[in-house]
Amino acid sequence: MHDQTAARTKGIAEQLRQHSMVRAEVDEGYRGLANEFPGQGSAPPKKTKDDAPLGEHHAWREQRRRQSSARIHVEHANAELKQW
Repeated sequence: MHDQTAARTKGIAEQLRQHSMVRAEVDEGYRGLANEFPGQGSAPPKKTKDDAPLGEHHAWREQRRRQSSARIHVEHANAELKQW
């Protein structure tokens, strides 16, 4: 099942709707959810087009790196739970 479908069937979207103060850093699979709740969900930036200026490519890479650095702790915690 797709991540976003699972989030909707398990009630995560409804929880975001009911609790506007909740914030979530999500991965690429939840981009639609982040678009639906722009002030609450933050997905990685979309990749730049191949013909975009070099400065845009560098800015995209830096934004992606910052978002990944913020999420890595949660990803490691999830991985530890799956090992048990």
